Amino acid sequence: MAPNCPYEVLGVKRGSVDKEIKDAYRSLVLKYHPDKFANASEHQRIQAKRKFQEIAEAFETLGDRASRNRYDSRGEMTVQYRYSSQNCRGRPTSRADEKEG
Repeated sequence: MAPNCPYEVLGVKRGSVDKEIKDAYRSLVLKYHPDKFANASEHQRIQAKRKFQEIAEAFETLGDRASRNRYDSRGEMTVQYRYSSQNCRGRPTSRADEKEG
């Protein structure tokens, strides 16, 4: 499963204000917190953990205005994780792009 861009992960639109991003993050973190899946199947626990981590990484990029501006202007993630072969703007990302930028 290829992860989405941070805006898609948090379910917010580009240009959302800080409060909208923070509210979306809090809602998703509560929904996918690993403690909520303690009695679930192994598969469900793994999926919830992955989603929880993806949400945290998206918020790390969008939760801080400077890192969000960096992502919006250059597609650079705060964390080393790359969301997919194409970012939100549809521009392909690759190791070569990282070396150029």
